[in-house]
Amino acid sequence: MIGEGIFAPFIQARGHAATVCVPPHHPCFSDHQVRSMPVLPGVSYLELVLNSAKLLFPHFTTSTLEDCLWLRPFLGNVPSPRLNIEFKPVGDERLAFTVGDQQHTYALGCLCAEPAKIDVPVQGQCVRERLGAHFNRYFNHQQVYAEFTDMGIDYGPFFKKISEVRIHEQQSLALLSRQAGAGFCFSNLLDCAFQSGMAISIGTERGSLMPFSLGTLVLHAPIDFSSTNEYWVTTQKNTEFRTDICVLSHDGRPLISVRDLGVKPSLL
Repeated sequence: MIGEGIFAPFIQARGHAATVCVPPHHPCFSDHQVRSMPVLPGVSYLELVLNSAKLLFPHFTTSTLEDCLWLRPFLGNVPSPRLNIEFKPVGDERLAFTVGDQQHTYALGCLCAEPAKIDVPVQGQCVRERLGAHFNRYFNHQQVYAEFTDMGIDYGPFFKKISEVRIHEQQSLALLSRQAGAGFCFSNLLDCAFQSGMAISIGTERGSLMPFSLGTLVLHAPIDFSSTNEYWVTTQKNTEFRTDICVLSHDGRPLISVRDLGVKPSLL
């Protein structure tokens, strides 16, 4: 659904587990810094898991991720950042996973072969229609990333994909496009989708917000990252720290839906 993935060259398989050694200069560290510390984005855990599952279980096709938790940040300020990903098959349709190292568990969740049925795509298409014409706040590329810097999050070109974001009350519509020549992948597409939800908090939340839970993520259709230059993202903020997100193709087809993304202030 998402191709080979940017972490595939760093994965070493061993049975139902994999070890991933991501160089500290990788843009997932260098272009994603929270209070000047290189932090692996929460979405990159998910891409690591998807890339590893494709290698270890080539006949398993993931359609849905469920009940994901991010337990602690993984910092890239060590010479050789290393993570272990372990899978446990649950029947034929599910793979439970944990991401950790010798000391800590950083994330866990479940990959599912069967697509979940959620109403986020319909909601997302309605938000795109509504905010295409009516919104009360607007930020361009420079403005939104200046606001994020004030929140304590510094993004490099790899993660600076929001061209504009329109906000009305608790909804947002963002246009994502290539910036500074950096292409799209699962990690930066989904991270920028999460950023568009964070943009709703501009002016009210001054601290860094980090994901800590995800109810359901559905991969609706294969994504050709090599030839796609723009995406739409809609967000619906349901409570202060709970959001639904839909990633749409430029012509409005649902690609990824996220139901019940939980965020909380960063402790970094």
